[in-house]
Amino acid sequence: TQALTVYVANLVTKHGQTDGFTVSDHVAEIERFAGAPFLDYVIYNHEEPSPDVIARYEEEKAFPTQIDRNVLDNSHYQAIGGMLLGQIRPNNPGDSLAVTRGLIRHDGDAVAKMIVDMYYNEQA
Repeated sequence: TQALTVYVANLVTKHGQTDGFTVSDHVAEIERFAGAPFLDYVIYNHEEPSPDVIARYEEEKAFPTQIDRNVLDNSHYQAIGGMLLGQIRPNNPGDSLAVTRGLIRHDGDAVAKMIVDMYYNEQA
């Protein structure tokens, strides 16, 4: 059995760290730090958060990670998009900071299903 290397792309950018990053920009940065291309698959979200959630992130200069399909389609890894947004974390009125960190999350079940399907497709 061959091991597969999979990266699940960030849902949103982070101001001061990944401003303007696309899915492939995140991948390129990870592989740059690794010293070589090593990914077999990249999973990314193509589901849009609600306008309300996007507005909350924009307050912190964070934005949904943009999908650069042309670059992804011509990469050494296979990029697969899916509906990967999990439940929105409810606001806690006791929070003293207006940070959105962790407001949206990946749907763990959807991500796991994609990875299992990739594995079985590789074995076929």
